[in-house]
Amino acid sequence: MSTRPPVLSPCADTAAWREFDIARGFETEPPRLDFIWSGFLAGTVGALIAPGATGKSFWALEGAMAIACSVAGGDVVGLEPAHTGRVVFFAGEDQDQPGRHGPAVMGARAQGRS
Repeated sequence: MSTRPPVLSPCADTAAWREFDIARGFETEPPRLDFIWSGFLAGTVGALIAPGATGKSFWALEGAMAIACSVAGGDVVGLEPAHTGRVVFFAGEDQDQPGRHGPAVMGARAQGRS
């Protein structure tokens, strides 16, 4: 039986706090991380950041389609994700003023006001 007090730590797989024994962490192999592509961890939020006009939006849309389409031919450009699943795509690239109109327009359409 361990005499060390437990340490509380947030876990990625749950919103709750769990007990975490640091010594046990040195003794056991951690679970394998589930990557869609190198550096893109499944089930997480990420950002694709680069200078303008470098193809970020095109790559992100193609990547989202490759992940979301589980049918033959869905991976149009051959990105070959590790597996398929649901995707939420948010393009936050508008300048200050135009970006403020998007949520208002979406809200109006959702409420049938457009």
